[in-house]
Amino acid sequence: MLYLIFLFFIYYLINYAAIIFFNLALVHCTLEYINGAKPSLRKGIAFSLSRIGAVLSWALISATVAIILKIIEEKSERISDFITDLLGAIWSMLAFFVLPVMAYENLNVFQAIKRSGSLFKKTWGERVGASFAFGFIYIIFFLLIALPAGVYVYNKSNIFSGIIVTLSVLSVIICFLSSAETVFKAGLYQYAIGAPVGDFSKEKLSNSFV
Repeated sequence: MLYLIFLFFIYYLINYAAIIFFNLALVHCTLEYINGAKPSLRKGIAFSLSRIGAVLSWALISATVAIILKIIEEKSERISDFITDLLGAIWSMLAFFVLPVMAYENLNVFQAIKRSGSLFKKTWGERVGASFAFGFIYIIFFLLIALPAGVYVYNKSNIFSGIIVTLSVLSVIICFLSSAETVFKAGLYQYAIGAPVGDFSKEKLSNSFV
């Protein structure tokens, strides 16, 4: 059991480190653009490399929380599911702005979590009704693009090809929407600290969690 937990932890740690590294690069490029500078992939990667300590620290914390939630979930009781969902929702709110806070406010990971939760509560208070609808958008893109593409190839070829095409298109959609969500979070961070938000609508940012 401990061996499996360790393997899951390493898996989560590597995945989170990669995701956080590139998300931070994208956040930096987004904020560069919002603040009137010219963003580039090179600048984004260089910025993430300059914050590699923050990236690894946040990956370690994220992997630890993921393991804890997974252990609770493995209890397979209804109350465990409820607790996991509740803790996951609370953690998501606390961690929402950790990445830009760690990157731009020169705080350690624990200070960043506190600052992130404070920003979230100060800006949106208790109005967390639905979050923004990226989860719903994933479903719409899957139903309108990935699934029809797979069915079309299946009809023209075979079920194996159809599955491969569906998964390939779905992977592209996930990458695209994940990037869009990261960009949107960068805009929300700018709004939360009272900084310029560029092309984002302040009214829509204000109502993102209503």
